[in-house]
Amino acid sequence: MAKRYFNFTIRMKYVGCFYKAFPNKPTWHRDFLVPDSITLETFSVIIQKILNWNWDESSIYIFYINGINYAHFGFKSFIIRDLPEGKYLSCDIPLREFWFKETDQFNYHYDMNIRHNFLITIKSIIETAKETKKVSIWLSSKGQNPNQFPDPVSCFRLDGSAPKFTLPQEIPFTEPRLNKWKVRFITIKDAKRLDTWRKSNDKRKWEKAVVIFDNRGVGPGYLSLQIERPESTVKRWIGEGPIIELVPLPSHSQSLNVIESVFSGMKRAVIHHSDYQTEEETKSAISLHFVERNSFFRENPKRVGKKI
Repeated sequence: MAKRYFNFTIRMKYVGCFYKAFPNKPTWHRDFLVPDSITLETFSVIIQKILNWNWDESSIYIFYINGINYAHFGFKSFIIRDLPEGKYLSCDIPLREFWFKETDQFNYHYDMNIRHNFLITIKSIIETAKETKKVSIWLSSKGQNPNQFPDPVSCFRLDGSAPKFTLPQEIPFTEPRLNKWKVRFITIKDAKRLDTWRKSNDKRKWEKAVVIFDNRGVGPGYLSLQIERPESTVKRWIGEGPIIELVPLPSHSQSLNVIESVFSGMKRAVIHHSDYQTEEETKSAISLHFVERNSFFRENPKRVGKKI
């Protein structure tokens, strides 16, 4: 199956700064096109170029998407203290991993002292014949750029001059200098736990602590030699998501598959020997079965076997 490539048409609107909204700028926007292969880190670089701001690798920014904070705390320090409450993940995630749909929206907060706030909207999704690389396409704009370092009264430039753009315009960009096999940040709580693991006699814990603490200075190849494990294992430990290992079940052991057992019971209770007249009637019967089943087991919890 051929790989498919997509571009996102983005509309960016300015909400405000210093935790203040600016409702008098309802028409301000920047429209541009980006490939779905870029990470949130690169997306932030593109936004800075569009705004003509001086991008700094040490700047803090957060994308707030579907209730989760995707944060960049700078490249100078990776042990984060005094982390605000909430769930935080790295910005080293490609846009395509979010499965955005047209009209989806999320927020981009830049500089936690000034707190510039932008609302990002996916205007359209365009399939392309080949992957777009290293370039974003400028589409349209309305209003002058916000000041990167404003005073508390106004977030916009005081001279009233609007930036001049030639449309359409290509915006070349470069990827941030950290590659995907570098840990972006860990909390102070996790750092203390890893420090305990590093001093532990448990070899597996020692290996993982070494991989996380030392990978900012060396690559996966060196770490694999240090802990005497394959490079693929090192990359898996510091990769983009949780570690998932597939453990095949023994042959002819469907009863060990919890999902299979649940759906087998549903089929016997709802599907077998049934005579539903419509698809909706079937769906309603299945939904009612699970509602009643879940209610029963909440009131009558049952232990499965001796270990579960």
